[in-house]
This record gives sequence, structure tokens and C-alpha cells, in this order.
Amino acid sequence: MHPVLCDIATEEMWVLLLNSSSKLIRKVRISCGGINTAPVDIRVIMKQALYYNAVSFIMVHNHPSGARKPSSADDRLTEAVKKAAETLDIRLVDHVIVAGNNYYSYADEGRLQKRERWTGEIPSARNFDFGVLFWQSPQKRTKKMLPRLSDVTS
Repeated sequence: MHPVLCDIATEEMWVLLLNSSSKLIRKVRISCGGINTAPVDIRVIMKQALYYNAVSFIMVHNHPSGARKPSSADDRLTEAVKKAAETLDIRLVDHVIVAGNNYYSYADEGRLQKRERWTGEIPSARNFDFGVLFWQSPQKRTKKMLPRLSDVTS
């Protein structure tokens, strides 16, 4: 991503979507901003990760000023995206800031810790109507109704 981001005059945010073997599925530009900011909607990042069936991803953006150090807004964004990704069982591998010929990596700096996977039961699952959920296959683009939990357990 360095060749793409090192010389441009405006901030851009990209995500590198990865499969379970950490191979690149696709790189997607999430936002193109101004001189010192690029608005990022976390939902757009998560939507892309889900659409391309990514199990992990790397966020990459640039600082046209050449400042290598992340801003407080960068820190808040990283935490918010990490939290959203964990909710969907998708791993944020790294957030890299390209600053001219330098870079900053949250992972290299130890600021992205591995998470523990929650394996507990959902206590109210018996009362939830799973029939209202839909499953959409990206390959076939068809919707199928999921069975109600009561139909499966009865």
C-alpha cells in the first residue's frame, strides 16, 4: 500500500481483506478525505468484510503531513473498529499509518492485543424467533428463511 499512499496530498483509508490463510482477498478504499482527515464509517468497513467473507483485515491510511505518530482520532477509530470486528468474529490484524517513507503499525507497537474468543451460551436463545432472520448467499443472491428454533428442538 505504500506506493499508493505515500505521495498523495489527501488522506485515504483502505482495508485489506484477508481469508483464513491470511491471503489477500481484496483491497478496498473506504474513504477519501481532505488534507488532514478522512471520514470513516465503521459500518462500511464491516459491510465490506462481511460481503467478501473476510475473517481478518488490515486497515491502512496515510498522513500527508508526514507525521508518523497516530492522532487521538486514529486511536479512537482503531478501538471502535476492533470492537465492532470482534462482535462479528472478524479479526483486526493491524492498523498501519503510512507517513511519507515511514510508517506506524499498531500491531508492531503492541497496541492490538489478541482477543479471547467467547464460547458461552446465549441464555435466551430458546425464546428468540430465528424465523425472522434471512441468509443471503453472495454467490447465488437468494434469500432463504431459517427455521424457528422451536421447530428444530421440538
